[in-house]
Amino acid sequence: VSLLLWNALAQPRTALVEVPVAGPHVSVLDRFGASQHVQVLPSLPSVSNYGPQQGAPYTAVFAVEAPALGYTSYTLRTGPAGGVEPSPVRALQTDVEIRNEYYRLRFCAKTGLLCEITDLRAQLSLPVEQSYYWYNSSTGGKHSPPSGAYIFRPDPDTPFPVATRAPTLEVLRGPLVQEVRQVFSPWLSQRVRLAKGQQRVEVLYTVGPIPAEDGWGREVISRWTTPIRNDGVCYTDSNGREMQRRRRDPRPTWDLNQTQPVAGNYYPVTTAVYIADDRAQLSVLTDSAQGGSGLTGPQGSGVLELMVHRRLLRDDGLGVGEPLNETEFVTPYDGQGHGEGQHYGAGLVVRGEHFVTLTPPGPRAAEVWRPLQDRVYAPLQTFFAPATPLRVPFATFLAAPLPPSVQVMTLERLAQPSKVLLRLSHQYGLGEHPYWSQPWSVDLGVLRFPRPLHNCTETSLSGNQPKGSMPRPEWQVDRLGQWQAHAWRRLPPVQCGRPTGVNLVSLGPLEIKTLLLDFE
Repeated sequence: VSLLLWNALAQPRTALVEVPVAGPHVSVLDRFGASQHVQVLPSLPSVSNYGPQQGAPYTAVFAVEAPALGYTSYTLRTGPAGGVEPSPVRALQTDVEIRNEYYRLRFCAKTGLLCEITDLRAQLSLPVEQSYYWYNSSTGGKHSPPSGAYIFRPDPDTPFPVATRAPTLEVLRGPLVQEVRQVFSPWLSQRVRLAKGQQRVEVLYTVGPIPAEDGWGREVISRWTTPIRNDGVCYTDSNGREMQRRRRDPRPTWDLNQTQPVAGNYYPVTTAVYIADDRAQLSVLTDSAQGGSGLTGPQGSGVLELMVHRRLLRDDGLGVGEPLNETEFVTPYDGQGHGEGQHYGAGLVVRGEHFVTLTPPGPRAAEVWRPLQDRVYAPLQTFFAPATPLRVPFATFLAAPLPPSVQVMTLERLAQPSKVLLRLSHQYGLGEHPYWSQPWSVDLGVLRFPRPLHNCTETSLSGNQPKGSMPRPEWQVDRLGQWQAHAWRRLPPVQCGRPTGVNLVSLGPLEIKTLLLDFE
């Protein structure tokens, strides 16, 4: 079978691709016919939304190189060549380590948990324990609503461990990936992986169905416990862009009687959350929006947690009209009032992934997690075709890669054949990095289009009106006088193409510009 791999990033990338296969022996060829290294692993149990299902017994893992804003192709064949199937080793008596070029992870035999992460490049080692817990959901009271679809309200504030004993470990090592598979309970397991050439720890978790037979609602978290002294401060993203500073219980203008120390310090985590001190920064990137916090430890320090699943048995009274208890079946809402909306059958199963980095704080952390954020948001897209030679096995739409701080967010052909909507974004925040946080200019000449660019106009972010026609208010800031924007904010709207002879677009930190391109 032929595999076509699309890379939406504006830089070339090397990545590992996983393909389910029926047998342990496969070979992979690149577009030139050269054989590639392949590692074949026993597949994780296949799951649907509500439980196990039949899946391929093996997974082939191999490295690919994809061009910037383009695609490449590979061929996968069954046969005796290429694949290697490592034998699982159950580690019960001694500590276990896995490693790649960037990280070393240690799992303690006594607890069965991850207990240490070492950044090999920075020679930074930190005791880090990761495990799963669940908060008991409040059932409410006379003046307090229960935990529900819109309310997180644990009772008590101290979570319970999912595992009542040390989780079982299974270790798999090979030339491309090393991983530890842990089973915490019949309804929760995870895979912790270090991949060759990847500066991150990949944690793939499977949670559910959460038990509810005892009548308790459960809100399940992944918790990272560290010695990091973040002193009641953590950072979460704002829709994947600017990182927001979060403080424990901040009320600068009035006295707070905090009755919910956990829920009152939870925040939306669309993409990333991190805690840091002057020695280390622990960053966790999510593959979906979750609630999380770095403020729930003693004095708001050392603990980072993310909520990965919830199953609740009470309605919070805020509009849904039923508890957050998704099951395989539900009786119909027929308006007859006889048992309608009753949930039964297996509960929901969730499988997701966290991407974790441990680095020195500041610029060295940003140059790791910011590009990783782009890779999580825009993973390689895999397409399959019959194993026949592709007419165009390789293509890129950039004559040269863009700098790592700039991405192409949108490249869309509009209804008029000659018009294209282009959206460019700067990916580093102000002051995050001394080099990559600087304003950058992009030459539109690097975009490969079949026709010459005649004209381009900068528009509003949504692309519905020229930016030059939009009124720009002058903000007055209390006690500071007239506010002055950064120089790159005061640039006139972009006009480029053949009439001006200019094709440069300048972007400041985290700035997004939308351009309407008109081709001859």
